[in-house]
Amino acid sequence: APEYPYPAGLNDTRAVMEVLIADNDTPLILSGDSAGGGLAAGLAAMAVNNAKRPAGLVLLSPWLDLTVSSASYRQNASSDPLFSAESAREAAELYLQGHPPSDVLASPLLGSVEEFPPTLINVGYDEVLAGDARQFHLKLLGASIPVQLQIVKAMEHVAVTRSLSLPGAAETFEALVSFINGLLLPSAE
Repeated sequence: APEYPYPAGLNDTRAVMEVLIADNDTPLILSGDSAGGGLAAGLAAMAVNNAKRPAGLVLLSPWLDLTVSSASYRQNASSDPLFSAESAREAAELYLQGHPPSDVLASPLLGSVEEFPPTLINVGYDEVLAGDARQFHLKLLGASIPVQLQIVKAMEHVAVTRSLSLPGAAETFEALVSFINGLLLPSAE
């Protein structure tokens, strides 16, 4: 976006997912960070009707509600140097281009999470997207979906994707490895 607005990105990721699932017996774990976290969650929502579904979902500082209505935008405005309510509204407008932000595939927090795969959500305590992460965690719990929420103090937005030396990044990486191993490796009995 803006050249390829919603739902182009979601449709492209769906096409890739369907090829990967159809041609392979290896479990697929969807993952995304920031706006990509919203895409991954939207894709998981679309996949609930597939015969073969993703084995897991990893969301790093996910942007899950394009209505930009979480209280954390106000509460963490001074502590999140990378993302603000204003920049979120501008990005949503560029992405949606007139499409309603309440569309549940654009804003997965607003949709059903029934039959979602096991999910790991990671976010920095002081991020403006911490509210989306907390609310999605509660929604998954309410639907009895296995979910882990990791809120890391002093961690910036998607730090693990930038450098393991950043505060919270190594801790996040360890949680990712543990979560993925738990999904892919048989449990020791």
